[in-house]
Amino acid sequence: MTNKGGFSHYHHHHHSTVNGGSLGIQTLNREKICPFLLRVFIKEGSFHSPSEFSSRNVPEKDEIQIYTWRNATLKEITILIKETYKLARHKESKFEFAFIYPDSRGIYVSKPIGTVFSNKKSADDLTTLDDLFFNYQFLDVSLSIPESSSSSISSPTSPKI
Repeated sequence: MTNKGGFSHYHHHHHSTVNGGSLGIQTLNREKICPFLLRVFIKEGSFHSPSEFSSRNVPEKDEIQIYTWRNATLKEITILIKETYKLARHKESKFEFAFIYPDSRGIYVSKPIGTVFSNKKSADDLTTLDDLFFNYQFLDVSLSIPESSSSSISSPTSPKI
């Protein structure tokens, strides 16, 4: 995959007269911009309670850390979650997303931001973190898997290094 860089670069220039103008508006150059750490907390069947979060504590056993960009879509984030969290790979898994963050009083609150399905399209698939005014909130994920296939694994597997 790394070797195809030259080809796509040529390819882009080749067509720049056709659609190059409109392409650049939304695109963020991921090769030039460093990704940031997105802290994701995943739970089966429900969201975490905001009361599990404080300035000192988070439900660490449920945390997976993902490096991504502000223009990452919710669909893209589900793919990154699946790389680390085996149970999420079920073909009928449903991901509900919420931001968890401290409000103006410093009390943690939860705000639902979208739903993505593994096996069908959703209106939220292409929503990006930027679209959601991402400002380093925690990303809470409620993972639903059809009953018959759910197992008792409830914490993320550590990535093998």
